[in-house]
Amino acid sequence: MTPLVILPVLIPVLTAALCLMGFGRRRLQQWLSLGALTALVAVAVLLLAEVSRSGIQVAQPGNWPAPFGITLVVDLFSAIMLVLASLMGLAVGVYSSASMDRGRLNFGYYPFLMILLLGVNGAFLAGDIFNLYVWFEVMLMASFVLIA
Repeated sequence: MTPLVILPVLIPVLTAALCLMGFGRRRLQQWLSLGALTALVAVAVLLLAEVSRSGIQVAQPGNWPAPFGITLVVDLFSAIMLVLASLMGLAVGVYSSASMDRGRLNFGYYPFLMILLLGVNGAFLAGDIFNLYVWFEVMLMASFVLIA
């Protein structure tokens, strides 16, 4: 197991928490998000290289056994999807930093973008069907707020 498996979930959740702590400061949220998205691309590429070199990677945060805990699994397909999702997230973050109006930015655009990426990355890393459902719910909640 490599600690890289947990980072595609850990980076967006920590960034969303930091953005929520600096809720009134749009520039801080923007730079935190763009830095986290860049780090997410780097982690996804490193994870793709690790999976192609060593095979399937598995992590169980909290050391709970598989039926009771969260199991994160990365195979070659999910690693490729993580790279694509993180590149798309970086492109959206860069484009939206120049094109979003203040009303949407004041409403918490960057924390919800990070939560959306948390759900997407978690869905790609889900080791069982229940956790896939939970990650889809996280993704849907963030996407509904961003749409509204």
